[in-house]
Amino acid sequence: MDWQLAAQVAQVISTVLLAIGILASLWIGIYTLREVRSDRIHAIRPKVIFDRGGEILKCEFNADQGIMGIDPKHSAELLKDKPPDATFCVPKSSWGKLSNHGNGSALNVSVTILARKVRRGGEEFPVDDKKLADFPYSRDFNTMPAIPSNIEPGNSAKLSRIPTPVHVDFERTLTNMECVAEINYENIYGNRYKTLQQLYVSVDRKIAESEITMTLGEEIL
Repeated sequence: MDWQLAAQVAQVISTVLLAIGILASLWIGIYTLREVRSDRIHAIRPKVIFDRGGEILKCEFNADQGIMGIDPKHSAELLKDKPPDATFCVPKSSWGKLSNHGNGSALNVSVTILARKVRRGGEEFPVDDKKLADFPYSRDFNTMPAIPSNIEPGNSAKLSRIPTPVHVDFERTLTNMECVAEINYENIYGNRYKTLQQLYVSVDRKIAESEITMTLGEEIL
């Protein structure tokens, strides 16, 4: 028997087994770190959602107000053909109660209100993808920051804007909207989260002001 060859083979086998052991240890270490990080992220995950229920919001008519939250120059361009006597529906107070029911901070909280069905002038129509891409229904014109935009666990925030279709309803013909409130936020690591919730908007037009009822419904899973 060639003992030298046997020794060389044994050394090769030993080296291979050592390498396998090192790789296995590295894999276990990486897996463990990932599990720890995953548990950590789950432990500090925020959960932001509106408190359910209805709220009456009073709005006044203002001729000088542009599109809320939109650059004034862009707003003026979009509204260049508005009637001479047009007035905007401007809320007198903030609305909604965005509560953080999670265990971690919710950062950069914003809400996008997406209309799904609108009743205007006695007629009801769905808001399809084409309408959602255009003013005044598009995401760009209906995304609004929460105030404050960072919500600690157990705390809450509000909104100062109303849906743009109601804000720029110069003919005062919009009476109802069925919407989805898309709540976007992130944790301290930058992981992003989204909560979807039903929102019903009802508008009661009066001579000097409007009363808008915002009703927050179930979470959409």
